[in-house]
Amino acid sequence: MEMGTGKTKVVLDTFGYITTDGLIDGMLVIARAGVYRNWEKEIHEHMDPEFVKKLHIGVWKGSSSKRKKMLETFFSIQDRPRVLLMNVESFSTVKDAEHTAIKFMKESKVLCVIDESTSIKGWNAERTKTIVRISEHATMRRIMTGTPNPNSPLDLYSQFEFLDPRILGFSSYYAFRARYAVLKTMQVAPDKINDRGERVPGRTAKIIVAFKNQEELARKIEPYRFRVLKEDCLDLPEKVYETREVEFTKEQKKFYDDMKNFATTELSEDVHVTATSVITRLLRLHQVLCGHTRDEENVLRTIPSNRTKVLLETMEEANWNKIIVWCPFIHSITEIVNQLMTLHGPESVVSYYGGTSSDDRIIAVQRFQEDDRCKFFVGNQQTAGYGITLTAARTMIFYSNNYNLEERLQAEDRAHRIGLHHPVTIIDLQTPESVDVKIVQALRKKLDLVSLINQDGYRTWLI
Repeated sequence: MEMGTGKTKVVLDTFGYITTDGLIDGMLVIARAGVYRNWEKEIHEHMDPEFVKKLHIGVWKGSSSKRKKMLETFFSIQDRPRVLLMNVESFSTVKDAEHTAIKFMKESKVLCVIDESTSIKGWNAERTKTIVRISEHATMRRIMTGTPNPNSPLDLYSQFEFLDPRILGFSSYYAFRARYAVLKTMQVAPDKINDRGERVPGRTAKIIVAFKNQEELARKIEPYRFRVLKEDCLDLPEKVYETREVEFTKEQKKFYDDMKNFATTELSEDVHVTATSVITRLLRLHQVLCGHTRDEENVLRTIPSNRTKVLLETMEEANWNKIIVWCPFIHSITEIVNQLMTLHGPESVVSYYGGTSSDDRIIAVQRFQEDDRCKFFVGNQQTAGYGITLTAARTMIFYSNNYNLEERLQAEDRAHRIGLHHPVTIIDLQTPESVDVKIVQALRKKLDLVSLINQDGYRTWLI
């Protein structure tokens, strides 16, 4: 279901019906750290109040001792339906997470749900392996996503392994990849001369260059999926896109050109240039555009920049009225928050990024949505772009973009979703003759940057 069309409510309705029918008596929700605790609020908001009264909700949070106390209570209750909310990250960092999930599913008939299931698309990641392993104990399974394969059809593999390995019908990821991807053996490291003057061949690897048999793959998953688009069920105001130009400062321009030239030289020496290596260079250039960089010793250095000045001018144009600001860099988030606090007071702004605690994340969303004094929400797309509702916003400003299409689409739809009754203006800050220009153009057209870079080559992007 496309973002903002009500995935969570549909799952909660399903849970309510099948619990009432006696098919299950529990639900395990696994979601990203920035999202999973929102489910408690959604349960109270969307489910029948009489049903909620009988429900016991356990939330995986806090220190190990706090979790232990919560679980003692949770597992002592056997006479009513239970819901356990867990963050997906815990399955790669906390040993008890797997044990807890399996124990719950062994003693109850559990619906296991993965919210934003692209969080387990990495088939070789430890948390993916763990979650696929625990799914064997679930009575029912469901995955939720608006973008099931944002970067590659191969992203589907582990999501459907979680549902049921028989759907795709492959014994391993490699067999699946061989069926649906075109591989080419390429040299990824140059030849070397050893101490005896002998040439040692460089390392080679199989690189995906195209995809195949896509219609067959679509037919396999069709019986197990349904698709809902916004235009099918919502009458939302249109998004309005605008751009504000940010001119280079003199010092910034020199930094940018030097770094661009160095990156071009560095990449030209590589035997095989991947989209990932190009994006790494683009990221460094974007940091310069945002007014900072790091030297070889990883020491932060600020660079004079006009970007925050243009941001504040743009916010003034919007009458300082309920604005979301997206930026992938913590240094910039801190700078923006400090500026807004100075201008409008500490009550005017909330921030939401990786370093924000779970409790503060909930408070930040609630204050932005409900507190008239809180005008500004400043966050990074990777953390705050998933699962939260920010429909109070009338303006959304991308101070800087990252290169993940899924995260851009998710971030846009934090405000453009059910409950919206006014247009949302989406503004990109953009420095002419820089990487900003092509990045913004591609993301607005919903084009995958990895594919484009592979297609166009790195010189096209390092303008």
